[in-house]
Amino acid sequence: MYVLEILVAGYRDVIEQEHMLGQLVSLSGSGSAFMDGIAQASSFFDHEVLYHMKLEEQVLSPVLRRVVPPGRVDAIRQFESEHKIVENKIKEFGDAARTWLKSKQEKDRQEIIICYKNALQSVVTHARNESELLPSLIKEYFKSENYKDVEYRFSQFINM
Repeated sequence: MYVLEILVAGYRDVIEQEHMLGQLVSLSGSGSAFMDGIAQASSFFDHEVLYHMKLEEQVLSPVLRRVVPPGRVDAIRQFESEHKIVENKIKEFGDAARTWLKSKQEKDRQEIIICYKNALQSVVTHARNESELLPSLIKEYFKSENYKDVEYRFSQFINM
Protein backbone atom coordinates (compact mmCIF):
# COMPACT_ATOMS: atom_id res chain seq x y z
CA MET A 1 0.00 0.00 0.00
CA TYR A 2 3.01 2.29 0.57
CA VAL A 3 3.60 2.82 -3.15
CA LEU A 4 -0.04 3.77 -3.72
CA GLU A 5 0.27 6.38 -1.00
CA ILE A 6 3.36 7.74 -2.79
CA LEU A 7 1.47 7.99 -6.08
CA VAL A 8 -1.58 9.69 -4.62
CA ALA A 9 0.49 12.03 -2.43
CA GLY A 10 2.68 12.82 -5.42
CA TYR A 11 -0.26 14.25 -7.32
CA ARG A 12 -1.34 16.29 -4.33
CA ASP A 13 2.20 17.70 -4.25
CA VAL A 14 2.06 18.52 -7.96
CA ILE A 15 -1.20 20.38 -7.60
CA GLU A 16 0.21 22.30 -4.64
CA GLN A 17 3.31 23.17 -6.71
CA GLU A 18 1.19 25.15 -9.13
CA HIS A 19 2.39 28.25 -7.27
CA MET A 20 5.79 27.64 -8.90
CA LEU A 21 4.45 29.28 -12.04
CA GLY A 22 4.40 32.63 -10.33
CA GLN A 23 7.98 32.23 -9.18
CA LEU A 24 9.43 32.01 -12.67
CA VAL A 25 7.03 34.39 -14.36
CA SER A 26 7.53 37.10 -11.74
CA LEU A 27 11.31 37.09 -11.91
CA SER A 28 12.77 40.40 -12.92
CA GLY A 29 15.79 40.97 -15.12
CA SER A 30 18.23 39.31 -12.74
CA GLY A 31 20.13 36.71 -14.74
CA SER A 32 21.20 34.60 -11.76
CA ALA A 33 17.71 34.59 -10.21
CA PHE A 34 16.21 33.58 -13.54
CA MET A 35 18.81 30.82 -13.94
CA ASP A 36 17.99 29.60 -10.42
CA GLY A 37 14.32 29.51 -11.39
CA ILE A 38 15.15 27.45 -14.47
CA ALA A 39 17.21 25.04 -12.37
CA GLN A 40 14.40 24.64 -9.82
CA ALA A 41 11.82 24.06 -12.52
CA SER A 42 14.06 21.55 -14.32
CA SER A 43 14.69 19.68 -11.08
CA PHE A 44 10.98 19.60 -10.28
CA PHE A 45 10.12 18.27 -13.74
CA ASP A 46 12.92 15.70 -13.83
CA HIS A 47 12.96 14.44 -10.25
CA GLU A 48 9.29 14.75 -9.38
CA VAL A 49 7.10 14.65 -12.45
CA LEU A 50 8.97 12.41 -14.89
CA TYR A 51 10.02 10.04 -12.12
CA HIS A 52 6.43 9.84 -10.87
CA MET A 53 5.07 9.07 -14.33
CA LYS A 54 7.72 6.40 -14.93
CA LEU A 55 6.85 4.83 -11.58
CA GLU A 56 3.19 4.86 -12.49
CA GLU A 57 3.79 3.34 -15.93
CA GLN A 58 6.04 0.53 -14.68
CA VAL A 59 4.42 -0.25 -11.35
CA LEU A 60 0.74 0.70 -11.26
CA SER A 61 -0.48 0.67 -14.87
CA PRO A 62 0.34 -2.99 -15.58
CA VAL A 63 -1.66 -4.10 -12.54
CA LEU A 64 -4.54 -1.76 -13.30
CA ARG A 65 -4.74 -3.07 -16.87
CA ARG A 66 -5.13 -6.60 -15.52
CA VAL A 67 -7.88 -5.87 -13.04
CA VAL A 68 -9.93 -3.04 -14.55
CA PRO A 69 -12.73 -4.26 -16.85
CA PRO A 70 -12.42 -3.49 -20.57
CA GLY A 71 -15.02 -0.75 -20.40
CA ARG A 72 -12.86 1.24 -17.97
CA VAL A 73 -9.45 0.68 -19.63
CA ASP A 74 -9.96 3.80 -21.74
CA ALA A 75 -9.34 5.88 -18.63
CA ILE A 76 -5.92 4.25 -18.23
CA ARG A 77 -5.15 4.88 -21.90
CA GLN A 78 -6.12 8.53 -21.47
CA PHE A 79 -3.72 8.93 -18.55
CA GLU A 80 -0.95 7.28 -20.52
CA SER A 81 -1.56 9.60 -23.47
CA GLU A 82 -1.47 12.55 -21.07
CA HIS A 83 1.97 11.35 -19.98
CA LYS A 84 3.20 11.83 -23.55
CA ILE A 85 1.77 15.35 -23.64
CA VAL A 86 3.43 16.22 -20.32
CA GLU A 87 6.75 14.74 -21.46
CA ASN A 88 6.62 16.79 -24.68
CA LYS A 89 5.83 20.01 -22.79
CA ILE A 90 8.72 19.36 -20.40
CA LYS A 91 11.03 18.71 -23.35
CA GLU A 92 9.93 21.99 -24.96
CA PHE A 93 10.77 23.78 -21.70
CA GLY A 94 14.21 22.16 -21.61
CA ASP A 95 14.86 23.06 -25.24
CA ALA A 96 13.81 26.68 -24.61
CA ALA A 97 16.08 26.86 -21.56
CA ARG A 98 19.07 25.55 -23.53
CA THR A 99 18.38 28.07 -26.31
CA TRP A 100 18.23 30.96 -23.83
CA LEU A 101 21.42 29.81 -22.08
CA LYS A 102 23.21 30.13 -25.41
CA SER A 103 21.62 33.36 -26.63
CA LYS A 104 20.58 35.29 -23.48
CA GLN A 105 18.07 37.06 -25.74
CA GLU A 106 14.84 38.49 -24.29
CA LYS A 107 12.70 36.69 -26.88
CA ASP A 108 14.23 33.37 -25.77
CA ARG A 109 13.65 34.27 -22.13
CA GLN A 110 9.98 34.91 -22.88
CA GLU A 111 9.80 31.55 -24.67
CA ILE A 112 11.08 29.83 -21.52
CA ILE A 113 8.29 31.43 -19.51
CA ILE A 114 5.67 30.35 -22.04
CA CYS A 115 7.05 26.79 -22.19
CA TYR A 116 7.24 26.60 -18.40
CA LYS A 117 3.66 27.74 -18.06
CA ASN A 118 2.51 25.20 -20.66
CA ALA A 119 4.48 22.36 -19.06
CA LEU A 120 3.27 23.14 -15.57
CA GLN A 121 -0.33 23.49 -16.71
CA SER A 122 -0.18 20.10 -18.45
CA VAL A 123 1.24 18.54 -15.28
CA VAL A 124 -1.44 20.09 -13.06
CA THR A 125 -4.26 19.10 -15.43
CA HIS A 126 -2.95 15.54 -15.59
CA ALA A 127 -2.51 15.37 -11.82
CA ARG A 128 -6.08 16.54 -11.25
CA ASN A 129 -7.46 14.05 -13.76
CA GLU A 130 -5.64 11.13 -12.23
CA SER A 131 -6.26 12.12 -8.63
CA GLU A 132 -9.99 12.11 -9.34
CA LEU A 133 -10.12 8.65 -10.92
CA LEU A 134 -7.18 6.49 -9.84
CA PRO A 135 -8.14 6.13 -6.17
CA SER A 136 -11.65 5.02 -7.10
CA LEU A 137 -10.36 2.48 -9.65
CA ILE A 138 -7.96 1.08 -7.08
CA LYS A 139 -10.60 0.95 -4.36
CA GLU A 140 -13.15 -0.68 -6.64
CA TYR A 141 -11.00 -3.28 -8.39
CA PHE A 142 -7.93 -4.06 -6.30
CA LYS A 143 -7.78 -7.12 -4.11
CA SER A 144 -5.05 -7.92 -1.60
CA GLU A 145 -2.95 -9.77 -4.18
CA ASN A 146 -2.99 -6.68 -6.43
CA TYR A 147 -1.61 -4.53 -3.63
CA LYS A 148 1.12 -7.12 -3.11
CA ASP A 149 1.89 -7.12 -6.82
CA VAL A 150 2.21 -3.33 -6.83
CA GLU A 151 4.51 -3.47 -3.80
CA TYR A 152 6.65 -6.13 -5.49
CA ARG A 153 6.84 -4.10 -8.71
CA PHE A 154 7.78 -1.05 -6.67
CA SER A 155 10.64 -2.88 -4.98
CA GLN A 156 11.88 -3.96 -8.41
CA PHE A 157 11.53 -0.40 -9.69
CA ILE A 158 13.58 1.20 -6.94
CA ASN A 159 16.29 -1.43 -7.28
CA MET A 160 16.80 -0.78 -11.03
